Amino acid sequence: MLRRILIPTDGSDEALLAAEYAASLAAKYGAEVTMLSVVELPPVAGPADQPQRLALRDELTKNAQETLDRTRGIFDRAGVKPDEDIVYGSAVSWIIRYARDSDYDLIVMGSRGVGVSAVNRVLLGSTAEGVMHEAPCPVLLVRPKAR
Repeated sequence: MLRRILIPTDGSDEALLAAEYAASLAAKYGAEVTMLSVVELPPVAGPADQPQRLALRDELTKNAQETLDRTRGIFDRAGVKPDEDIVYGSAVSWIIRYARDSDYDLIVMGSRGVGVSAVNRVLLGSTAEGVMHEAPCPVLLVRPKAR
């Protein structure tokens, strides 16, 4: 039974395509949807309340809200009313925590995010890969369509 779908989104083409899949599934099965945007702040030396760090957090939060607004349009067109949240920290950790703590049945996400180079995927691992290995529920990874 598909009751609850988590859709992590970063505004990438793959994330928006994943949202289309999630919207279709939610409309078909009457599932609840939560859009999640995780803001990962770069590490910096010094106090966490430095004016530059606070300004960066504000800018990244604004970008995350714009991403959620854009993604919400996909759900609006499908007649699905999603919940949404912005959190701060590690994307993999937050997605796993959200899925586990709120008993989601499915995570639908893009296979690659914004600005992820091949080198970064090899050195750091991708968010999608981390979620796939640790998720407490099935994960649907949406790949870009052939060009």
